[in-house]
Amino acid sequence: QIQQHTRRTRSHGRHCGARSYLSVSRPENMTEASLKTTWTSSSGSRAPRNRDAVLALHKLHFVEKKGMDSVNQMIEARCSENCKTDRLMEREHKKKLKTLHDEIDHKFKNSLKFGSTSIWTKEERDRIEERRQDPDEAREKMEKHMKELSKTFRQEKGAMTERVSAKPAMNVRSKEDWARIEEARQDPDEAKKAMEQHLKELSKNFKEEKAAMMARVNATPRKTFWTKEQKANIEEARQDPDEAHEKMANHLAGLSKSWKQHVGSMTERVKALPAMSSWTPAQRANIEEVRQDPDEARAKMESHMHELERTARERKRAMMERVKQTPRKTFWTPEERNAIEDVRTDPEEAKQKAAADMKEWARQYRDQRREINERVNAYPRMTFESPEVTARRKHAEELRLTQSLKSGLSPRR
Repeated sequence: QIQQHTRRTRSHGRHCGARSYLSVSRPENMTEASLKTTWTSSSGSRAPRNRDAVLALHKLHFVEKKGMDSVNQMIEARCSENCKTDRLMEREHKKKLKTLHDEIDHKFKNSLKFGSTSIWTKEERDRIEERRQDPDEAREKMEKHMKELSKTFRQEKGAMTERVSAKPAMNVRSKEDWARIEEARQDPDEAKKAMEQHLKELSKNFKEEKAAMMARVNATPRKTFWTKEQKANIEEARQDPDEAHEKMANHLAGLSKSWKQHVGSMTERVKALPAMSSWTPAQRANIEEVRQDPDEARAKMESHMHELERTARERKRAMMERVKQTPRKTFWTPEERNAIEDVRTDPEEAKQKAAADMKEWARQYRDQRREINERVNAYPRMTFESPEVTARRKHAEELRLTQSLKSGLSPRR
């Protein structure tokens, strides 16, 4: 069975690729449409593909631009390594089986040497007999041990009880404490009577103090009454609430009217001033037309990004369908594989070459970036406004701020 498994493993290793490959099984009585494509490992199990292996294949095909030739070379190399590992495991397994069979044969051949069919030798049986213990002896020994434990426990418990009894009590009150507590204790009825007497005394004292205070108030001459003339003047000066409300409403209406007139006259004066903006009315109208609300711009950009995501998914799905429908073109003949093996590059040399290429590309990129920065820095700094327009705009801003402060209005920002 081991040899058959080894032959199947070798045959499978020759026809498979690397750790991950695409296998198409064609059982009997099965049509072309019922073929099932699955990803499996070189050992035939459905193990997940190795990330490093996938990155290495991607680097060979897309980064180093070596095409499928280098990919197939790597696949063949990994297949050879896996076959070597299988052969090594097969030899180790054979050695283990041979050792196990030899041990079993030796035990069965020597089982009747001392007139016994047991697989144990006489020396082993003697050792087992020496270590074996009689149940009665074991029971007697355990009973003696438990009695000894019980005796020591009682002795330790008696000694502990004596130590605890020898210590003075820490939670018992003395006679002096009880006498002091008894003296301070009060009968509930006595306490109730004492509190009632205390409340009566307080009520009596309060009434006496109130009567003395009222007598002093009555003895004081009256100083807060108005004369008849003063009361008449106060009555004349007093105003009805409805009249006061109506008067205040009329006053506020007048203030509002005067404020509107003031604002209107101020607006007319501002409109009569010559225009101090750097933009013409036509330019301001164009700016107002092309101005966009931030929320509308955000919503428009979100819809645009969703549309881009949807189209990207559709393009990716279409590309994957085209790739799946493309027939396989990666099978090589033995002569072609031998030719590929002859022209294959050593991995260390390829790694060194790739490292040198990356360093050269990095140096070229830094040179190009430095040249671009130098060209950009060589350009003179420019602005869309001329010096006259900038000076006129600043002067207009200062005038507007000065007029706002004079009129008492907060300057607009």
